[in-house]
Amino acid sequence: VMGQYLYQYDSHFANGRPHIAWPQWKMWSFVAGLFLTIVLWNSPINFLVHRSMTIYTIKLMGEFELAAPLLVLGIPVNVAINNKRYLYGFLRFAHNPAVSSLALLSLLVLWSMSSQMYLGLKYSVIFTLLPGAYLALGIILWMQSLKVFPSLPNLRNHLQKAGYVFVTELVMMGMGGMWFWSSTNTNPMGSSHILWGITPLSDERFAGIAMMALSLPTMCLVSWHFWRWIEDILHDPETLLFVDGED
Repeated sequence: VMGQYLYQYDSHFANGRPHIAWPQWKMWSFVAGLFLTIVLWNSPINFLVHRSMTIYTIKLMGEFELAAPLLVLGIPVNVAINNKRYLYGFLRFAHNPAVSSLALLSLLVLWSMSSQMYLGLKYSVIFTLLPGAYLALGIILWMQSLKVFPSLPNLRNHLQKAGYVFVTELVMMGMGGMWFWSSTNTNPMGSSHILWGITPLSDERFAGIAMMALSLPTMCLVSWHFWRWIEDILHDPETLLFVDGED
């Protein structure tokens, strides 16, 4: 993936494509996102995951909240998608806000994160696939919010995007808050040998803090969309909730 991306980046400057905006910072953002994806997905921290709910939370939420936005920010602007390929059809389906909302609801609400961690520790296949699921949903969320591919189904204006992202992050921060304030131990780590010698309940509370802290970058995106919507209203008082806005 890295080789193909850098090859296309080099070809962009060699062949001269002025309609595509591909500054150097986007290249570094993609490289950093891919590096972080690999580190979180398959790194030495996997040997510590079974001893700490906090580390498992950082592993999963790091893919959603940190690696995904870095990868999406690395995608050049005005890239055309070949709509004759099967990948386009799948991407168009997954990019639909209704579909991604249902997927996020299933992953974050209907299937509790504690249960996911428990099954991940029990079955190696789930342990391997869970980070990918969080990464994929994070990428879709950021692609919709930043309107990376205008030809795909997108939310219509900044207020809708702010509301969509805010609800998603509110669920995550709410879950983190429940872990932090909980007096009942729901820590899936059955071992009494929790990392750093802390109790399972304390580990759960640290996991809640980690989840809320990792939600901050995306909450910044919510603020950006909200202020862009306010700016649209100041320039055009007739701006409506369901009218396309300028990005």
